[in-house]
Amino acid sequence: MSRMTSLLSLVPILCGVAACGGGGGDGGAAGSIAPPAQMAAISSQSGPVISAAVAGSMSSSENLSGLGGLAIPTIALSTIGLETTDAFRPPIAALTIGPEAIDCNGGGSASFSGEVNDPLTLAPGDTLSFTYADCADGTGTVIDGSMSLTVSAVTGDISLGTFSLTLTMDLQNFQIIDNGTGGSIDGDISFALDATSQQAISITISSNMLTATAANQAVTISNYNVTVTIDPLLGSVSLESSGTVTSSDFTGQISYTTTQPVIFSSADVPTSGQIVVNGAEDATITINIVSDTQIDLEFDYDGNGTVDEVVMTTWQELND
Repeated sequence: MSRMTSLLSLVPILCGVAACGGGGGDGGAAGSIAPPAQMAAISSQSGPVISAAVAGSMSSSENLSGLGGLAIPTIALSTIGLETTDAFRPPIAALTIGPEAIDCNGGGSASFSGEVNDPLTLAPGDTLSFTYADCADGTGTVIDGSMSLTVSAVTGDISLGTFSLTLTMDLQNFQIIDNGTGGSIDGDISFALDATSQQAISITISSNMLTATAANQAVTISNYNVTVTIDPLLGSVSLESSGTVTSSDFTGQISYTTTQPVIFSSADVPTSGQIVVNGAEDATITINIVSDTQIDLEFDYDGNGTVDEVVMTTWQELND
């Protein structure tokens, strides 16, 4: 089922933004988390957990950029069957799509609707909506919930891969379960892609609030912004990001920002950069990426501007 396949490709992207994933934490049941007013205390116990959460966010954002920024329009097109090779291409009358309902291969149903300016590409003003009711693909994957997409700007030629695109997504209890495991996403995401130059592709992703849950773990990001610049020839990625994070893995919220761009190599491992994490009482964690094999975590527990402890680790250890 082609629409199902395309949508499954989109879910890791959305999870990547929120750094969601399986596994459990020590912070209680999963669910939507309203970011609390209090900042998280940074201590010798919580510091490594918070550092790992921020590193995971960086890795997820980099994985998102690995799609080259070109996957979003392709997925958006194929999800509603606008590819000429798609056997499930819906009938389009007066450029209005649906509402059209389909039975999913493994049970459940899905429906989609929208208004498009051109049935063969994306254009400003296009709106697309998808609703899934326990839609199963027959191989163990089930999708539930709703997603809407609005295109606000498109320039260039999408078919040639030289284009810029701005769109927003709204997700409501959007869930995907793969063989019994998975999670859900709620919130808004804005994408701004610029692939007009094949020498440098940039994608900026922002969200007012986005909550991802999986198993008994929940993460909420707010005031999130990440800009990723990709060099297709070198295979390198430069990432700058900031935001506020609340997680079931620790109490309270933290804010973070990249004070030096994080540079990822072709092996998806950061080679340089710096990230500063802020917690309660002006406490900070400075994540210094020294090389692809060394990360220095500098902890200022009392917020007096003096480093109280330095822990040397690796990116892999932080993300394990």
